[in-house]
Amino acid sequence: EELTKPAKQVKARKKPASKGFQALDSYGISEVSQRDQIAAIDREMSPSSAPGMDNLYGIWQTDPWSPEYVGPDDEIPRNEYRNVELALINPGLAHIDLPRVAPIARKLGIPYAPCMLGFEKRAPS
Repeated sequence: EELTKPAKQVKARKKPASKGFQALDSYGISEVSQRDQIAAIDREMSPSSAPGMDNLYGIWQTDPWSPEYVGPDDEIPRNEYRNVELALINPGLAHIDLPRVAPIARKLGIPYAPCMLGFEKRAPS
């Protein structure tokens, strides 16, 4: 479901609209001191020093993203498990859903990568 939504990337030189939820120390403080306290929290928290705090970006701060084109002479981009995810297949690549295609491609010297179609949940044995 998440992979069917269009991907986005952050526009150049944009700061996050929010640093996520940050609780304030006290309740009922004035608006001026509240702004000062939020500014102090923002100054002391950088993305590297804030575990679990992700930068949040608005739609106006992002552009549509798609994987880059892969030409005939380019290497096939693979993930750490040495396969390609179907939902993120790069333009220029094709998914061939036929049995025993990998050994044929290997014999012909055609570059290929297995395609990950999804996950199956099985009961532990």
